[in-house]
Amino acid sequence: MWRSAAAYMSVGVRAVGCLWLAAAVAAAQAQGSASSSAPDSGSIRLVPGRTELPPLKGVALSNHTQCVARLGRYPKEVPSEVRISTDSSAARASMRYYLFRPAEFDPNRSYPLVVSLHGAKPKQFEHLLEGGELGFAYGLGRLVSPDEQRRHPAFVVAPWSGGQTWVEEKLRLVRGIIETLSREFRIDRNRIYVTGQSMGGYGTWAILAQYPDLFAAAVPICGGGDPSEAHRFKHVAIWAFHGTADTIVSVNQTRQMIAALLRAGGQPIYWEYQQTSHAQTAERAYCEPGLLDWLFAQRRH
Repeated sequence: MWRSAAAYMSVGVRAVGCLWLAAAVAAAQAQGSASSSAPDSGSIRLVPGRTELPPLKGVALSNHTQCVARLGRYPKEVPSEVRISTDSSAARASMRYYLFRPAEFDPNRSYPLVVSLHGAKPKQFEHLLEGGELGFAYGLGRLVSPDEQRRHPAFVVAPWSGGQTWVEEKLRLVRGIIETLSREFRIDRNRIYVTGQSMGGYGTWAILAQYPDLFAAAVPICGGGDPSEAHRFKHVAIWAFHGTADTIVSVNQTRQMIAALLRAGGQPIYWEYQQTSHAQTAERAYCEPGLLDWLFAQRRH
């Protein structure tokens, strides 16, 4: 079930849409590939003439500041553990990961699962759990916070790539983790989600292409992928973010993926922040008030 972002936004906090998308939609429609499913004004924000990020003021600014402060940390009361997953191949490759359980876990209830893929240059894995830091998987702090877990009880898994990029072999291990958890717990197979920023954003696009029928929704931030693969996951609900002042990963990387999805007939949500850097984009995106309400409302087609 695909739903637009507009239904989940709180009053007082807005995102800037990208001007170039008007041309992208028109081009897709002209080719006839998106004429029947081009996103409406609620799914892709087109705000002509806006060049600056809307300022956050008053309560909105206070809430945003509090959210950013907890993006990279988690409270001690959050049930968590470190695990190792080993595949069944001859190479017996393994991957360590954090598993966060719902605070009031009920074994008779089914839960959604969120996969969080970390970016490049993460902190050392071994010292994070004890210190309560989540620097290797930025943005995870909101997902596992008590407030959000009360609103959206869910399992959250944060795999560790071993310092390498999210290549095919690593993503195969991530899928193995998902399968293991689905056998052990009552994971709702229609509500499995993936997100990541920077290198994790690349990983998010890549795992959608590698396993297009696995996820109900994805939130790639400041990443990029292979536009020729976009048609494979056009049915997946996607809310992507990028900033125009990103000097680490060009905003064109996400623009190309969104344009490819539109040409394929997909209905992605894309918010492009004006004059916003790589790190600032992740902060704004993960703190968007309506993001998690939207995410957990999605179900696999």
